[in-house]
Amino acid sequence: MLEKTKLEYIRLANTFIKRNLLNKNIQLTEKNIRQALIAVATKHRPAYWRRLRCALVTQQREAGFFKTAHKLRMIVNPVTNPDSQPELKAQKKQKQKRCKTVRKEEHFLLKSHLKAKKDHSLLAVIEIARILGCRPIEMLSLQFREGNQVKITGAKKTENGLRGLDRTITLTAKQHEIVQTAFLALHEQRSCLQIEKEVYIKRLQGRLATVTKNLWPKRKHRITLYSYRHLMGSDLKASGMNRIEIAAIMGHQSVDSVDVYGNSKTSQRKPTITATAESITEVRKTSLKTPLYQIKTKKQSLKQRILTSISHTTQARL
Repeated sequence: MLEKTKLEYIRLANTFIKRNLLNKNIQLTEKNIRQALIAVATKHRPAYWRRLRCALVTQQREAGFFKTAHKLRMIVNPVTNPDSQPELKAQKKQKQKRCKTVRKEEHFLLKSHLKAKKDHSLLAVIEIARILGCRPIEMLSLQFREGNQVKITGAKKTENGLRGLDRTITLTAKQHEIVQTAFLALHEQRSCLQIEKEVYIKRLQGRLATVTKNLWPKRKHRITLYSYRHLMGSDLKASGMNRIEIAAIMGHQSVDSVDVYGNSKTSQRKPTITATAESITEVRKTSLKTPLYQIKTKKQSLKQRILTSISHTTQARL
């Protein structure tokens, strides 16, 4: 685990304990921490609940309470547990739906609005998102190289190298100029504000949420920076590019992760960006896992063959 991730987990765990135990004058014991974690299962989406569990496990382990950490790690989310009562499963909070595409007219309207408001930093991030399709936090660590190349430092890298990918992307001359100008604009404002990268990006995402709400007040799912990342995934899939190069451009260590972003049916353009040969070779897992439906089909087929064999044997004996 990266040191940065560990510190984030510890901060999250401390906040959770303060809010759910200390502020309620509940004694800080292993049992009470476990009960508090189970109690919030219906309040959070499963993914966030797992994050809370990881945070508490990390905090307890770092504090030397290895037994408590182990017991917390073994807790199963009651709203996703197959053995739970239907009434409890029904309280599961559904995954938040995101807008996964940005139409050309929507992008141009958003750009015009930001230009009129002179919001240069927000205009900069949507241009970087549109051209590179990178994660928001990765936008502040770009490195510009000769030959219209941009190196993107992966935001989800792990120490064991099994997740996240640094990659170098080749752009057109015009795209390279736009991205570089946008990058400088972002850093100019951030240096004036003197705030951390994460805080700065969150502020920009918050401003984008306000802008899109004003532009499209009736929309249920509004455009976010991740909408542009999904759009890039869609465009890459529709282009016919092989999965390994798509994984490299998107910053994935595995071709399986390609399925997370985009749908070829919602493609808006033909991508002109490519990953360098060096970046492509860094993709670790280059073959797909067997899809779940195929595994089920194989199991059903095997079961059918066994039953058929038993039936034939029984008939032969008769």
